[in-house]
Formats: sequence, structure tokens, C-alpha cells
Amino acid sequence: MSIFIQAVLANALGGVLTAIISELIWKRNRPPKEKAGKTAKEQRVDDEPKESKGPGLRRLRFAVVAVGTALGLYLTHFTPVQLGDTIQVLLFGPPDLNERWTREAWRQLDHGHYADARSAAERVIAIFAADAREEQDALTKSGVASPPTGPDTVWRPWLTKEVFSRGRLNDVAASYWIAACADVKMGNKDRAAEALKAASALTYARIWDSKGWPVRGWSPFGFFWSPAQAAQHQLSNLGTDAARYCDTR
Repeated sequence: MSIFIQAVLANALGGVLTAIISELIWKRNRPPKEKAGKTAKEQRVDDEPKESKGPGLRRLRFAVVAVGTALGLYLTHFTPVQLGDTIQVLLFGPPDLNERWTREAWRQLDHGHYADARSAAERVIAIFAADAREEQDALTKSGVASPPTGPDTVWRPWLTKEVFSRGRLNDVAASYWIAACADVKMGNKDRAAEALKAASALTYARIWDSKGWPVRGWSPFGFFWSPAQAAQHQLSNLGTDAARYCDTR
């Protein structure tokens, strides 16, 4: 199934869920029906104390809940389908293969499926490593300063745009890191060392960490970190706390 069809289906699912939840909320908060045996005027008199709260308050509460539900479905991770990705597809087109495979490798690593994480990372490395090394060499020859790391980059969007523009370089470095961590978890430290050495050479690569912030695309707590620096540190700790360091990054 193509990424475009996935996006369409995810958007449709999000719209249906939003409509259903909003309708349930509306039914719960709408005014009661007229009671049998009473005229409309008598019914209004009987309901007047209840209506003193004001229909505007009910509408406002409904609007707040409906908008919150929509945002919850489309912009956060708390959904069965990654609906937030459909907005990125709409604005920027389908994600590249390297981005999709790297994302899958991260998911497998986070879930403890180390062999699958290794496999997904290897796909990225096999196809895009040459492009990443070429970009790294070009940046090194041009003398461009390495992108900064840490939370201060959050408030400098021109820097984040520059970093994200190097998608293949970032994803290949991340894939080397993922492959190394998967190998460490599986007890293959020799192969992990090879992946870490490859990652440490890609000094211009950066990885974005949202620190658990649910809204996609930005995080007030997020920051960029260098897989090259992390790999160098990991290499010096392969014989001791390498597995723990993979967990903490």
C-alpha cells in the first residue's frame, strides 16, 4: 500500500472518529426534549432554571472538547494510526524511504525487537550510506560549521531547517547508531564496534529528540544530539555499560 493511500485512509479514520466523538458530546449536552403532556411554553418555564446556566456555555464546552478531540487525533502520538503524518504528507509530500525506514528502525529498537531494528537500519545503510558519506565530505571540504547540539536549537528555526535538510546524512548516521545498539543488546559487540566507527565519521549528522512531547514537528523540550559524538563515547564503553548507554542516549 502506497504512503499516499495510507495517508488518505488515516485522514478518513480521523475524520470519522472526530465526528462520532463530537456527536456523542453534543447529544449529552444538548437541551432536553419537551416532556409529554406539556405545551412548549410550559416546558420552557419548567426548564428555565436549568437553562440559566446558559446555552452559550454548553456550546463553548462542546467546541473546546471537539477541537481538543480533533487535535488529539491529528497531532499527537495517542492514536492507533499516525494521523499526524498525513499533515506532513499534505504539506511536504510523502516522506522519503530513508526517513520511513529509519523511523521503523527506531520503533523496533524501542520495542526491544533488536533483530528487526538491525534489519531496518541495514536497509537504510545499504542504499543511502554512499550519499551520506558524499555529503559529509562536501561539508567538510567547504568548512561549514557543524550544527549545534542541545535544547537551544529549538528556538532557532533557521538552524533546524538546515539540519533537517540533510535527511539522508542524518538517517544513515542514526541507522548506524541503531544497528550498533541492536548489536550490543544481542551481544555482538564486534559488529557493534564497526557500526559505531562508521557513525563517528558522520560528524555533521544530527538526530532530533522530542523528549516524549506528543505533538509532532516541534517540542519545547526537544534538542538535537550528535550520533558521531555518542558513537565515540559508546566505543569507549563497549566493555562496560554500553547497553545502558543505548537506553539513555
